[in-house]
Amino acid sequence: MLERLLQCEDAVRYCSNLITNKKKSKSAKKQKEESFVPLTEEEWSTLKELVAALQPSKIATVKLQLGDLSMPEFYKIWTVCRIHSKNQGTLKI
Repeated sequence: MLERLLQCEDAVRYCSNLITNKKKSKSAKKQKEESFVPLTEEEWSTLKELVAALQPSKIATVKLQLGDLSMPEFYKIWTVCRIHSKNQGTLKI
């Protein structure tokens, strides 16, 4: 019986936390909407360039996190990342 009551208490606490978090997220969303400033075309262009420049690094990071890599595998991933970055003009050598 005591075990069942503890389970119910945990369920009530969980639901209470969900409701509290939902209320907090609604107020945070309103604040974000009020402080929203649209970007200019130049800023969008700069962001697109930045995303493109970081893409090879993102791909390499995911591959390097996969697990046990031998030295040749690491070197291949690093070299491919370096070549793709250099082709985009993001690597100054």
